[in-house]
Amino acid sequence: MLRSLEGRRITYGPLHRATLLSEAKLGSLLRSLNRLDEAELHSELAASRLAKTLGAEHPTAISSAAQLAVLRVGQNRHSEASSVFSLAAKAASQGLGKDHASTLELEQGSADALLALGRHEEAAKVARRLAKRLRRLSRRSGEAAAAGSGAGNEAKPLRLRLAKALETLAWALSNSVGETSSPDAAKRFSEVERIRLEIAETYKSALGPHSPQEVSTVRSIAEAAQAQGRLDEAEGWFRSAWSAGGGRKGLLEASQPTAGRRESSLAAQLAGAANNLAMLIRARSGTARAEEAELLLRFASAGFRSASGGGGGSVSGDSSNAQASLRSTGNLADLLRATGRLAEALPLARGAMEGLQALGPTARADVLTAESNFALLLHATNRQPESEAMYRQVLAGNEAHFGAASQEASATRADLAELLRRLGQRTAAEVAEARAREPEL
Repeated sequence: MLRSLEGRRITYGPLHRATLLSEAKLGSLLRSLNRLDEAELHSELAASRLAKTLGAEHPTAISSAAQLAVLRVGQNRHSEASSVFSLAAKAASQGLGKDHASTLELEQGSADALLALGRHEEAAKVARRLAKRLRRLSRRSGEAAAAGSGAGNEAKPLRLRLAKALETLAWALSNSVGETSSPDAAKRFSEVERIRLEIAETYKSALGPHSPQEVSTVRSIAEAAQAQGRLDEAEGWFRSAWSAGGGRKGLLEASQPTAGRRESSLAAQLAGAANNLAMLIRARSGTARAEEAELLLRFASAGFRSASGGGGGSVSGDSSNAQASLRSTGNLADLLRATGRLAEALPLARGAMEGLQALGPTARADVLTAESNFALLLHATNRQPESEAMYRQVLAGNEAHFGAASQEASATRADLAELLRRLGQRTAAEVAEARAREPEL
């Protein structure tokens, strides 16, 4: 590619369109290879010269500017990306039309760049304006599809663009809640929920039922409701997310060995919904609904394991889903402990703990939780010396990872103090308990 570019520079000159197109293609290639600094030299030069040579509103100049904006995002230079996206979107609107795909894509890029910069109100304004236009275009395309017109072929891409714009709007509004007064915050939460419902319906319309995007969106509604203490609603939304993906049947189908990327993504989303729902049920009902929670946690562990590419009882492949599978297994083990099924809980807890330990530093917080739960299980099975040793290990880990004054470290000190008290080691217990009561720094 570089040799071709040099040849065009010699043959046509540095400002010829053919030379500049080669410059832009080389920049794109280098960006795809993650050689961003080299890509910048060629992409910036091509964008600048094509705008001067052809005019900023020429399709080729617009495409080159879009490439430069994407490069800036890859370099985490969001302020510059925002500027390039905004200028290119204006040029595209004038040169190609405000409803052209390139214009819509550039406006989406502008909104996302503003969101990345923390300029939430501006991002919301751009995304809201874009969503309004996309609703109109999507509605028109849907009508054309119903009439059998070729224009209906754009219905799915437009709906996916609409869903993306709405996602950006929802995130911008959610992140700006802390920047508003309490009454306005309540209204904004309500608006975000309505938008997320529209996102779910839009994905369902574009992709059909049981899409991972629909499940993910409904889960986000549930998580927001849970964070606000609206637990009845949160439980209902988690159930809706589970149903949106087809529930148990959907998870089994998505977990087949021949499953593709979409199915793996759906399996992970369903597993997440199952785990969230099970833990909410346990938090609200203790062991009163343990049977339902247990079944959901077994589904969650298996679903995450399938999504990680580690079927057949092992956990491998994608590390985030592998970690989530082990976390769900640990949650299951702790539920079994709480219901007195200690012999079943012990191998599950040990397996989850050792699996998380094997994942390395990225799983450190989950490792400490698993070790703490295992220490509690050892205590429940009357293996007190092992339990004490494990608690001391967890305490040291929490102090190192979260800080000596953290809630995690304080809770572990209290657990250790209680264990030592029961063992009759009062002096040690008193010391540990006194440290647990120390004010946070």
